[in-house]
Amino acid sequence: MDAESIVKLAMGMGFDETVAVVRVSRWRMLRFANNEPTVFNHWTDEWASVYLTKGRRTYTFSTSNLGEGVIKAKLNEAQSLIGGLSEDPDYVPITHQGPVATWDSYDPRVEGAEDKVVDLVKEAIDASTSEGSVRNAGAFTYGVGEVSYSDHTGLNLRWRGTFFNLAIRAFHNDPELSSMEALTGRRLSDIDARGLGSRVGLMLSIAVKLPKTSVEGRFRVLMGPLVAGHLYAIIANSWMNAYNVLHNLSPLTAKDINSKLASEGLTLVDLSSDPSRVGSEPVDFEGNQSSNVTLVERGVLKSFITNNRTASKLGVKSTGNAAYGWLTPSIRHLYIEPGSLKDDPQSMFSELGSGVFVQNNWYTRFQNIREGLFSTVCRDVVLLIEGGEPRYVLKGVRISDRFNTLLGNYINSTNRPIQAYWWDMHVPSTVPYVLVDKVNITRSFEAQQ
Repeated sequence: MDAESIVKLAMGMGFDETVAVVRVSRWRMLRFANNEPTVFNHWTDEWASVYLTKGRRTYTFSTSNLGEGVIKAKLNEAQSLIGGLSEDPDYVPITHQGPVATWDSYDPRVEGAEDKVVDLVKEAIDASTSEGSVRNAGAFTYGVGEVSYSDHTGLNLRWRGTFFNLAIRAFHNDPELSSMEALTGRRLSDIDARGLGSRVGLMLSIAVKLPKTSVEGRFRVLMGPLVAGHLYAIIANSWMNAYNVLHNLSPLTAKDINSKLASEGLTLVDLSSDPSRVGSEPVDFEGNQSSNVTLVERGVLKSFITNNRTASKLGVKSTGNAAYGWLTPSIRHLYIEPGSLKDDPQSMFSELGSGVFVQNNWYTRFQNIREGLFSTVCRDVVLLIEGGEPRYVLKGVRISDRFNTLLGNYINSTNRPIQAYWWDMHVPSTVPYVLVDKVNITRSFEAQQ
């Protein structure tokens, strides 16, 4: 069933309000290992999310089965349960702030790109091996997503978008060493496979020549795009999320708008409404136009992301960030404004001076999200830089710090942002390499043995 059919069915059953969002994604993946393609798979994913109200009671459900029988069963269950629910204290009617327009971010070459994908993967692998890597593995994922939106007011919308993601990890003879990069985009013309492979191979070639050690303490840290996109997106979606602000899960309040929050050089934007950015969409789950929201501008807090519920509480208009549901808003694509640094390794390490370079991270955990206390594992190429030169490969280290450090100690960033994404990032991001001062580096348990 499509979104409009679900809404008609639900309204015929007596619900006061209904919103349905249906997404169908057709995507393919080429996996490669040992410098050779291994498996080419394809899938079609279907998913529906439905919002229902009766009085001031709300009920939502999601399903990956769009069969009419399944949808009817879900609606019957909702009908039997919604009357026994408590009234929703944050309920606001589904209203639209004005006319909305949809757009497609669609590249027709993506859907039939099998031969091109094989060529691009080969370009990345060849560029990596030319820089000194021995083996390369990874995946090229691409496809098209089609979305239909419908609600009880008669608003019915459709849009579609293509996407790709190329992730490559390079290895040398030392099994403990690896180098990993990933990029994403909407159009095949956005793919610089050769540049990606060259960068991942070059970083590995730097690391294999160095002895290994482990350190702890506060260092200047140069974060690769995967790290910066990962961590600053979490900050934006946690502290600058109106739901968290209203529920005391963020230290910020409405009174902090237009106050200094970060270093003057730092600007963070949610590019929810940029058709060229993966994750962006024209309309949110409440039928409101999405927008590009400047969250922090030159260190000053400018806005929170909101949906209808949270905007009503704050007395502002929704920013159109009901991105994945109706309870809490969410960013879709983080943008960090580039700085003045050149992005070649020699220039970046020279600017770093003495400190730590971190190419990738994963397994980010939080001790206290309101205080911004977090820990994340550094992985792939992690280097100790002394006097502008790589001296050691660091093993078994973490970044263990606070959000305030990443905000307030931002120094500068490179001048060419990269649209990057991989499975452990919160959302896709367009980010440069980011230089931050006095970041706390700790050793993992294994490194302390």
